[in-house]
Amino acid sequence: MKAIWKYPLESNTWNIVAMPRGAQVLSLAVQHGRPTIWALVDTAQPAEEREFGIFATGEQIHARKGQLKFIDTFLVEGGAYVFHVFELVGESDLA
Repeated sequence: MKAIWKYPLESNTWNIVAMPRGAQVLSLAVQHGRPTIWALVDTAQPAEEREFGIFATGEQIHARKGQLKFIDTFLVEGGAYVFHVFELVGESDLA
């Protein structure tokens, strides 16, 4: 069965999120003060871990194994702070 699930993220860190295999990220927005991803999922699929990083504008993104796939940009405090979310795809070196 298909459904849309949400996944709140922690700011300024790498986030490991368990999603059903093949989940399609639809959007990202701030909800209740937290950056949140909404994804179309197949609820019958087993969970897999996916990794999302949040970085401020101008912040150095440390070298990692894998590719960075841009997800979206979000603003907080009326646009005073701007953050960018990427998914780490391919081989990961997160421990």
